Amino acid sequence: MYFGKIRSIGKYYIATLTSKGNGQINYGSNVIRNTTERYELESKEGMKLTFIPDEGYSLESVTVNGIEIGNDLSYSLNSLEEDIDIIASFVINSYKLTYMVDNEIYKTYDVEYGTAITSEPEPTKEGCTFSGWNNIPETMPANDVTVTGSFTVNKYKVTYIIDGEVFATDYVEYGATIVPPTICAIPIYILILFVILIFLEGDAFVEFLVAFVAFGEEVEADTTDVLFGAEVL
Repeated sequence: MYFGKIRSIGKYYIATLTSKGNGQINYGSNVIRNTTERYELESKEGMKLTFIPDEGYSLESVTVNGIEIGNDLSYSLNSLEEDIDIIASFVINSYKLTYMVDNEIYKTYDVEYGTAITSEPEPTKEGCTFSGWNNIPETMPANDVTVTGSFTVNKYKVTYIIDGEVFATDYVEYGATIVPPTICAIPIYILILFVILIFLEGDAFVEFLVAFVAFGEEVEADTTDVLFGAEVL
């Protein structure tokens, strides 16, 4: 390993290897990481390099004597004809963070690797309850992330009141059609009549029917509006 400017001597040349950012250059058993190393090589030796980015990073570029040659993860020379200066630059990656609500894309962000994730405020929807976000990591991993959530339709209590008393209750989903329960419009004494008629025959039936008609002329049917009340389930 050499430091400073070193001139070529005979058939030997200087290879200067620089790694910038979160990654390393492997040259044989040598590892160059966030530093510069210099090697004296015989011209016929050649060299083979591999560039290894850290997790969440990529090889941005490789330059050879100031000329960018791309971002392939390896570089080889069969022989050296001059001093050579190789720089490998690494850059942090961004990954896609996608929020899904009821299987539809709600929002998307590009987030750098390792960034702390603050969850998106929960959406709201009238008559529904949100489940909350699932699968949110604390920091952005080295891959795309999909966060899911869903709405559940609320049910509300419907109370049917007749003459100030609870007649029936039901739980109905928000937005659903309310179907009130059937209210029997036949007065109770009519029902009693039919029960009695089952057991009467002949003259007894006639006498009872006359008496019932006379009684019925003095009775009027009563109807009452149905009142509705509702409370959150």
